[in-house]
Amino acid sequence: MPSGPCLNDAEFLEDLTIPDLTEVEPGSELDKRWLVRNSGSCDWNAEYRLVNVAGQGFGGPDLTALFPARAGASAVWQVMLTAPLTPGEHISRWQAQDPDGAPFGDEVFLYIIVPTPTPAPTGQPTPGS
Repeated sequence: MPSGPCLNDAEFLEDLTIPDLTEVEPGSELDKRWLVRNSGSCDWNAEYRLVNVAGQGFGGPDLTALFPARAGASAVWQVMLTAPLTPGEHISRWQAQDPDGAPFGDEVFLYIIVPTPTPAPTGQPTPGS
């Protein structure tokens, strides 16, 4: 059994929902989930958090509890967000945080496109009028 403090680490494995550059409607609810592996030697408990570290917060929390996971196990990180109302590309970056507030592991991203609205068609004159 190793002695001393354990090491925190997290490895991104795959996007489970909302792949990068997905087009979403303005203001829509987003259930973003990532599959990650606890690649460190510390078990994640209720004191571990997933924290928004950069980019738009998408109207969601700045932090959320991590799914508990033993060292070496896979886990799902999830945040519930709302798509921005402005058209364009939007990104939100998240990272795990240990109970002391230190960030660790791979960052995960929500990277979406809010399309520019298509203008409503205007009345076209009929031929011969």
